[in-house]
Amino acid sequence: MSRKAAILDASVALATRVGLAGWTVEQVAKDAGCAKGLVLYHYRGKTDLLDSTAQRLLLDIQRQRVAALSAGASTSALARLWWSLLEDIRSGRFAASVSLRAIGLPITAPVPIDELRTAVAAALEVAPESLADGMTIAALLDGLALQLLARRSEALVREAYDQLWVAMVVPG
Repeated sequence: MSRKAAILDASVALATRVGLAGWTVEQVAKDAGCAKGLVLYHYRGKTDLLDSTAQRLLLDIQRQRVAALSAGASTSALARLWWSLLEDIRSGRFAASVSLRAIGLPITAPVPIDELRTAVAAALEVAPESLADGMTIAALLDGLALQLLARRSEALVREAYDQLWVAMVVPG
Protein backbone atom coordinates (compact mmCIF):
# COMPACT_ATOMS: atom_id res chain seq x y z
CA MET A 1 0.00 0.00 0.00
CA SER A 2 1.31 3.45 -0.84
CA ARG A 3 1.97 6.03 1.85
CA LYS A 4 -0.77 8.27 0.39
CA ALA A 5 -3.29 5.43 0.61
CA ALA A 6 -2.23 4.68 4.20
CA ILE A 7 -2.77 8.33 5.10
CA LEU A 8 -6.24 8.31 3.55
CA ASP A 9 -7.09 5.06 5.35
CA ALA A 10 -5.98 6.64 8.64
CA SER A 11 -8.06 9.75 7.93
CA VAL A 12 -11.19 7.73 7.15
CA ALA A 13 -10.70 5.57 10.25
CA LEU A 14 -10.16 8.63 12.46
CA ALA A 15 -13.21 10.49 11.07
CA THR A 16 -15.30 7.37 11.58
CA ARG A 17 -14.01 6.82 15.10
CA VAL A 18 -14.07 10.37 16.53
CA GLY A 19 -15.94 12.55 14.02
CA LEU A 20 -14.78 15.95 12.86
CA ALA A 21 -14.48 17.37 16.37
CA GLY A 22 -11.59 15.01 17.13
CA TRP A 23 -10.10 14.88 13.63
CA THR A 24 -6.78 16.67 13.11
CA VAL A 25 -4.02 16.42 10.54
CA GLU A 26 -1.64 15.72 13.42
CA GLN A 27 -3.70 12.75 14.60
CA VAL A 28 -4.04 11.44 11.04
CA ALA A 29 -0.25 11.56 10.72
CA LYS A 30 0.19 9.78 14.05
CA ASP A 31 -2.34 7.09 13.08
CA ALA A 32 -0.67 6.68 9.67
CA GLY A 33 2.74 6.40 11.31
CA CYS A 34 4.28 9.37 9.55
CA ALA A 35 5.12 13.03 10.05
CA LYS A 36 2.54 15.77 9.55
CA GLY A 37 4.72 17.16 6.75
CA LEU A 38 4.33 13.91 4.82
CA VAL A 39 0.55 14.18 5.09
CA LEU A 40 0.75 17.73 3.72
CA TYR A 41 3.13 16.55 0.98
CA HIS A 42 0.57 14.02 -0.28
CA TYR A 43 -2.47 16.25 0.35
CA ARG A 44 -2.26 19.98 -0.33
CA GLY A 45 -3.76 20.75 3.06
CA LYS A 46 -6.46 19.89 5.54
CA THR A 47 -9.28 20.66 3.09
CA ASP A 48 -7.80 18.40 0.40
CA LEU A 49 -7.46 15.53 2.86
CA LEU A 50 -10.98 16.07 4.20
CA ASP A 51 -12.31 16.13 0.63
CA SER A 52 -10.57 12.84 -0.15
CA THR A 53 -11.89 11.39 3.12
CA ALA A 54 -15.45 12.46 2.25
CA GLN A 55 -15.14 10.97 -1.23
CA ARG A 56 -13.89 7.66 0.16
CA LEU A 57 -16.70 7.47 2.71
CA LEU A 58 -19.34 8.22 0.07
CA LEU A 59 -17.94 5.58 -2.26
CA ASP A 60 -17.63 3.01 0.53
CA ILE A 61 -21.22 3.56 1.65
CA GLN A 62 -22.49 3.40 -1.94
CA ARG A 63 -20.53 0.24 -2.72
CA GLN A 64 -21.73 -1.42 0.47
CA ARG A 65 -25.35 -0.65 -0.42
CA VAL A 66 -24.98 -2.02 -3.93
CA ALA A 67 -23.21 -5.14 -2.63
CA ALA A 68 -25.99 -5.74 -0.10
CA LEU A 69 -28.59 -5.58 -2.84
CA SER A 70 -26.64 -7.58 -5.40
CA ALA A 71 -26.55 -10.95 -3.68
CA GLY A 72 -29.66 -13.05 -3.51
CA ALA A 73 -33.42 -12.80 -3.79
CA SER A 74 -35.37 -9.59 -3.29
CA THR A 75 -36.47 -10.04 0.32
CA SER A 76 -33.03 -11.10 1.50
CA ALA A 77 -31.41 -8.31 -0.55
CA LEU A 78 -33.64 -5.72 1.10
CA ALA A 79 -32.91 -7.22 4.52
CA ARG A 80 -29.17 -7.04 3.81
CA LEU A 81 -29.54 -3.42 2.72
CA TRP A 82 -31.32 -2.63 6.02
CA TRP A 83 -28.47 -4.24 7.97
CA SER A 84 -26.03 -2.27 5.85
CA LEU A 85 -27.75 0.98 6.88
CA LEU A 86 -27.59 -0.07 10.53
CA GLU A 87 -23.91 -0.97 10.23
CA ASP A 88 -23.14 2.43 8.70
CA ILE A 89 -24.76 4.06 11.74
CA ARG A 90 -23.13 1.79 14.32
CA SER A 91 -19.66 2.07 12.79
CA GLY A 92 -19.76 5.86 12.56
CA ARG A 93 -19.26 5.84 8.76
CA PHE A 94 -22.56 7.54 8.03
CA ALA A 95 -22.12 10.19 10.75
CA ALA A 96 -18.63 10.98 9.46
CA SER A 97 -19.93 11.21 5.90
CA VAL A 98 -22.75 13.57 6.93
CA SER A 99 -20.38 15.73 8.97
CA LEU A 100 -17.99 16.06 6.05
CA ARG A 101 -20.79 16.90 3.62
CA ALA A 102 -22.21 19.43 6.09
CA ILE A 103 -19.05 21.55 6.03
CA GLY A 104 -19.60 22.17 2.33
CA LEU A 105 -16.95 20.03 0.70
CA PRO A 106 -17.71 19.65 -3.01
CA ILE A 107 -18.40 16.14 -4.24
CA THR A 108 -15.79 15.91 -6.98
CA ALA A 109 -15.34 12.18 -7.50
CA PRO A 110 -18.04 10.37 -9.45
CA VAL A 111 -20.20 8.22 -7.20
CA PRO A 112 -21.61 5.24 -9.17
CA ILE A 113 -25.21 6.22 -8.40
CA ASP A 114 -26.73 4.39 -11.38
CA GLU A 115 -25.41 1.12 -9.94
CA LEU A 116 -27.71 1.65 -6.95
CA ARG A 117 -30.76 2.03 -9.19
CA THR A 118 -29.80 -1.08 -11.15
CA ALA A 119 -29.25 -3.10 -7.95
CA VAL A 120 -32.58 -1.95 -6.48
CA ALA A 121 -34.36 -2.86 -9.72
CA ALA A 122 -32.80 -6.33 -9.71
CA ALA A 123 -33.70 -6.87 -6.03
CA LEU A 124 -37.30 -5.76 -6.63
CA GLU A 125 -37.43 -7.62 -9.96
CA VAL A 126 -38.59 -4.56 -11.90
CA ALA A 127 -37.18 -2.61 -14.81
CA PRO A 128 -34.77 0.15 -13.74
CA GLU A 129 -36.79 2.63 -15.80
CA SER A 130 -39.80 2.02 -13.55
CA LEU A 131 -37.90 3.39 -10.54
CA ALA A 132 -36.79 6.82 -9.44
CA ASP A 133 -33.27 7.76 -10.49
CA GLY A 134 -30.31 6.57 -8.43
CA MET A 135 -29.79 9.95 -6.78
CA THR A 136 -33.37 9.94 -5.46
CA ILE A 137 -33.00 6.40 -4.13
CA ALA A 138 -29.72 7.32 -2.43
CA ALA A 139 -31.36 10.40 -0.92
CA LEU A 140 -34.25 8.32 0.42
CA LEU A 141 -31.82 5.84 1.99
CA ASP A 142 -29.77 8.70 3.44
CA GLY A 143 -32.96 10.19 4.89
CA LEU A 144 -33.74 6.92 6.65
CA ALA A 145 -30.16 6.68 7.88
CA LEU A 146 -30.42 10.25 9.21
CA GLN A 147 -33.46 9.22 11.22
CA LEU A 148 -31.45 6.36 12.72
CA LEU A 149 -28.55 8.72 13.40
CA ALA A 150 -30.96 11.05 15.22
CA ARG A 151 -31.89 8.08 17.42
CA ARG A 152 -35.39 7.76 16.04
CA SER A 153 -37.02 4.47 16.97
CA GLU A 154 -35.41 1.73 14.91
CA ALA A 155 -38.81 0.04 14.60
CA LEU A 156 -40.40 3.20 13.17
CA VAL A 157 -37.55 3.74 10.73
CA ARG A 158 -37.75 0.09 9.66
CA GLU A 159 -41.47 0.51 9.02
CA ALA A 160 -40.75 3.54 6.83
CA TYR A 161 -38.01 1.55 5.07
CA ASP A 162 -40.44 -1.27 4.29
CA GLN A 163 -43.09 1.21 3.10
CA LEU A 164 -40.52 2.77 0.77
CA TRP A 165 -40.07 -0.50 -1.12
CA VAL A 166 -43.80 -1.21 -1.24
CA ALA A 167 -44.36 2.27 -2.69
CA MET A 168 -41.71 1.63 -5.34
CA VAL A 169 -43.30 -1.55 -6.66
CA VAL A 170 -47.00 -0.82 -6.25
CA PRO A 171 -48.37 1.28 -9.13
CA GLY A 172 -49.53 4.78 -8.10
